[in-house]
Order: sequence, then structure tokens, then C-alpha cells
Amino acid sequence: MSIMAVRSVNLSTETAEAWKEAGVTFARRGRTTDEIMRFGYDHVLNLGKSTFIPTGDYGSMLWNSGVDIEPLLRPGATRDLFGDLMPPQPTEFPADVWIKAPGAHGRGKYKKQVTHPLALPVQWDWQEHVVGQEYRLITVGIKLVQDFLRHGRNGDRTYEWVRMRDVPRTMKLMAREAAARLTGSNVVAWDFILHGDTPMLFEGNTCPGVNSETVRRIINEMEDYRANS
Repeated sequence: MSIMAVRSVNLSTETAEAWKEAGVTFARRGRTTDEIMRFGYDHVLNLGKSTFIPTGDYGSMLWNSGVDIEPLLRPGATRDLFGDLMPPQPTEFPADVWIKAPGAHGRGKYKKQVTHPLALPVQWDWQEHVVGQEYRLITVGIKLVQDFLRHGRNGDRTYEWVRMRDVPRTMKLMAREAAARLTGSNVVAWDFILHGDTPMLFEGNTCPGVNSETVRRIINEMEDYRANS
């Protein structure tokens, strides 16, 4: 099986090496979408590039096409599709809120106390600040392949593997439901918070940090997905 990855955001050294160790080739920067598709790889995995939309069918299985993942690229569009799964926008003020603007690696997200409803650009979002244990669940299609506990604040985050059976069932069902709402074939890391007994979806990430074991699980499920499509 051959895989080419396209990246439009900077990857950590660990993440880039994990993909390369698994035999994944990274496309040279500056290649057009159709040039990449014409190479004839079994899979082309788009890591965060919103404009990756081929003009034709080249026979490769394309993951995370711009059209399919568009709701994950702008916080406002994320709420349009997943609002019932996310922390609500507060109705009583003053209130602590997360204000979320487009951007990778947590940039553009900050906490603020507000005294009235906010008028923000349509591509932004704001939501009630809730506290609880944070999780990250990775899906390939609608199949859960990895889960983590997340610790630390933006810019200083660490991830701890947990057994799938130790993740609340309601959260696993919510991750599958979120993945099913997207079109096309996608590899997504979903960030959740467990607020009391209630899971809530923060966002989806199409270019998550991964290690070698996670990459192997993702690739195995990508091939199963293609075989059964």
C-alpha cells in the first residue's frame, strides 16, 4: 500500500517522523492538487489543506478533501454542523467564554469574561467555558482507532493513552456521530471534554499530532476502509 501525505501546517518532528517511518511520502511543497493525484498512490492523505480539491478522479483514495472537511476549518462552520454536540453559547451574563478564531495549534482561542452577547465574524465561534477531563479520539471514517487523555493548556499539551473501554460510552458514540456527519473519507482527531457525566465536543482536527503506534492504526484502518468501500 502506498500513501502520499499533503501538509499545509507545520508538523512536530515526532509526528512527521512517525508518518515517514510508516512509509508515507510527503508531497513536495508547491505541487498542485492534480499533480499530486496523478502520481497514482493508493491513498492521498490531506493534512489540514483546505484547498485540496482535485478536478478529476485519478483512482487514489482521497482523505480529508477540502469540500468534505470544510466544517472543521472554521469554528463558525463547526457550530453550524455540530452545535448540538458542543458547549452552548451562554444566555446569562456576565459569563466566561472561549472565543475561537480560525487557526492551527490552538492559535486564535482565548478565554474572556463577557457581559453581553458577542457579535463576531461569521467564521468565528464563542462558547460557554466548561471544565472537566479532556479527551482526544481519532476516527478513520466512523471507526475509532485511538483515544487519549489530554493534559495541559494550549502550547503545553501532553497526551496519555487510555484503553478504549475506559472512555465513556456516550463519548465514543458522540465521536462516531460527529464523524458520520462529515461527507467523504476522513481521518479526524476529535477533542472532547467530559463535563460531569456529559461529553461535549470542542472541535475536530485534520492534522493531529501522532506517534508511530497511532500511525499504524490509522493506516491499517485506511486500507480496511478502501477494501470495504
